[in-house]
Amino acid sequence: MAESSEKMRVLVADDDEGIRTLLKFVLTTWGYEVVEARDGQGAWDALMNYLAVPHLALLDWDMPEIDGVELCRRVRDQLKSRSYVYLILITGKGQASDVVQALNAGADDYIRKPLDTDELRSRVNAGARIVEYEKVLREEHQRLEQQLQEQTRMGQRMVRLNEALLHLSLDHARNVDLLLRTCGEMLRNAACIYYTVHGTALQPVGAWNVPGGRPLPIDLDGSLCKHIVLSAKNGAVETTRHVQATGFARTDPRVQAYNVRTHIGLPVFRRRTCVGCLSVMFTSDLQPEPEQLQTLQILATALAAEEERAAGVGGSSGGDTPPELANIAERSRDAILVVDADGIVRYVNPAGRAALGGAEAPVLDRPCPLPMTVGLPRTVTLPSGQQAKMWVAETEWNRRPVRLAVVRSTVG
Repeated sequence: MAESSEKMRVLVADDDEGIRTLLKFVLTTWGYEVVEARDGQGAWDALMNYLAVPHLALLDWDMPEIDGVELCRRVRDQLKSRSYVYLILITGKGQASDVVQALNAGADDYIRKPLDTDELRSRVNAGARIVEYEKVLREEHQRLEQQLQEQTRMGQRMVRLNEALLHLSLDHARNVDLLLRTCGEMLRNAACIYYTVHGTALQPVGAWNVPGGRPLPIDLDGSLCKHIVLSAKNGAVETTRHVQATGFARTDPRVQAYNVRTHIGLPVFRRRTCVGCLSVMFTSDLQPEPEQLQTLQILATALAAEEERAAGVGGSSGGDTPPELANIAERSRDAILVVDADGIVRYVNPAGRAALGGAEAPVLDRPCPLPMTVGLPRTVTLPSGQQAKMWVAETEWNRRPVRLAVVRSTVG
C-alpha cells in the first residue's frame, strides 16, 4: 500500500457475502481500512459520507438497487468537487465491449471473476498510488490558491496605503489621523492610538475607533507600550495575546476600558531615537497574519516620516518629489520608485538605488530596468539576480500620470 499519514479507506460493494468477506480479509491484511455495502444503494450512501469518504471502491457490476456501472456514472457526475475516488469494477463479463462500457462510465480499472489475489493487490495498490498523487496535487493547488489570495490581499493593501500616503498634507494632526484610520480599517476595525513619549508618560497624538472617542494618556511604566519603547528596534513588532490574563490588566487602564484581548505595538523613530509607539488593540484573541504585520511596519515607517517632517527634518529626495512622499520613502526598507509615462525613473529612494545596482549606479532620469505592470504583486529579478515582489499602482504626481512601485526582497 502507498505510504500515507491517513489509512487508505476502501469500499467493498457486492451482494455476495462470501466475496465481501474474502475482499475484506485480504484488504485488511494488506493494511487497508474496509467499508462494506451489500447493494448499490448502500454503496452510494457510503460514497456520500462526507465524514469517511472512501479513497477506492471495489464495485460489483451486477448489484440490486444500483449496479456498478451506474454508480461509476453518479460518482463522476455528482462528486466532481470531492476528493478523487478510484473506482474498480468487478465482474464476470469479459467482452471488450464490456470493458469499454465500464471505462466510459467512469471506472478507472476492471477486474474479472474469479478473483486472483495477486492481480487484485497490484491493481488496488496502483489505485492507491494514484489517489496519493491526486492528494498531493490537490494540496499543492490549495497552497497556490492561498498564496494567490494572500498576494491579492497584500496588493489591495498596498493600493490602499498608496492612496493614504499620497493624501498626506502639511497638517500633522490630520496626517496622523489619516494613517491611523488607514491602519484600523485595514486591520478589521481595530482600535489604533499613536502615542509620543514625554518623559515617563505617553501622550496620545491621534486615535481611531477608540471606545468613548477620546484616547487615554498613560504612564510608560506598567503599560503595554513600555517594553516596545524601551527596547525599541527599528521595524520590530511586539504582539501580546490574552491580555486580560496578564499583569497589564491591572497596570494599563486601557485593557479594561477598551476590553483589550490582543495588543500589537510598534516603535516609531525619529533620527534613530524612539519618539512614540503605534498601539493597535483588538477585542478578540488573534494571531496577526504576516501581511498584517507588514502593513503595520509600513504605517509605523510612515508615522516616523511624518514625525521628521513635522520636526523639519525631512529627507533628501532629489528633483521635485513631493515632501510627504520623500519623507516616507527615504526611510523605507522597501525600494520605492516613481516612473513617468515614458518609463523614465523620476524618483528612487536609497533602498531602490541599492536594489538597482548600488549607490553609484545611475538610476534617476534613466529608463526603469523593471517591468512597471500595474496590478497584483509579481515576482521580478533585480539586476543583482535576486528575486523580489513588486507592486505597481497608477497615480498622479504634479498633475502628471505616473506609476508608483514598491519592491520588496523575497529573501530574509
